Order: sequence, then C-alpha cells, then structure tokens
Amino acid sequence: MVQKIEMLGKAPKWIIIFPLILVVFSAVMLVTFLHNKNSDDKFMETAVPVNAECTEIHVTSSTDEDGTEYYYHADVQYEYEGITYRAYGFSVSESTLKGDKIEIYIDPARPFDARVPSSTVDVVLTEVLCIAGIVIGLLCLLGAFKMSRKPKVRVNDPWEIK
Repeated sequence: MVQKIEMLGKAPKWIIIFPLILVVFSAVMLVTFLHNKNSDDKFMETAVPVNAECTEIHVTSSTDEDGTEYYYHADVQYEYEGITYRAYGFSVSESTLKGDKIEIYIDPARPFDARVPSSTVDVVLTEVLCIAGIVIGLLCLLGAFKMSRKPKVRVNDPWEIK
C-alpha cells in the first residue's frame, strides 16, 4: 500500500510542462490582445468615419468536420481632403458587392491608416478565452504540484483496527 502511494507522488514531466505552456501561451495572447485593443481604442478617439467604395471582394474558405465556412474581404477606395486612398482586406458580409459603400474609420493625421472597429462580442470572447486558458493551466499546475509532492505516510493510531 505504501509503495502505491509513493508511485503516485512521482508525476510525469508532461503533467507540469503542458499546463505551463498553456498558461504562458494564454498570458502572451492576452497581453498581445490588450496591447492591440489599447492601440485600437486610441485610434478610435481621433478617427473620423469615411464612406469607402468596395473595389474588389475576395472570398476565402475553411473546411473542417462541421463543413465549409466562407470569409468575405473587401478592398476599398476612399477620398479624404481631395486625395484618393486605397485600403485592403476589410471583413464584410457575404451580401456586400463590388461598388457598395461601407463605413470605415481613418486617422485624420494619417489618412492612409483605415480600420473597421472590432465588435464587442469579439473583444469579450477573446478576453474570456485567454483568461480561461490561464485559469485552467494554473489549476492543472496546482494539481500537478500536489501530485508530485511526496505523500505523508499515515501511521495507524493505537485504537484503530489493523
């Protein structure tokens, strides 16, 4: 019985390495995401809306066991203070056609910097997934460290039946 308990106390290295990788990866993703979100928030403070014309629509797809999913991107052309600019790769809906107008935001000091604001759902979902990865990884690490500790051998008290 004592030997079995001691065997459980020696956890394989992957039980510690995998959660550690999950925590580090999730933390890096969260920091990167928050940095980009902060950059987008600063951009939107001074950004002005502009109507842009879709000059090209590009469709890409991704297929997995759930089927095929299509993604639509537009190249656009817009004018600001008499100068025409082009921007590429804006996510659009499948109903968007060449020649349609979409609203984009530009930095008046740098009118070539054009963006579409992120949706609130995307922001919250990304934050939740990153935080969940960190929490799950830390819980797994805690469990692995508890497993790797040498267990205390219990001594029967004199009144217990052997």
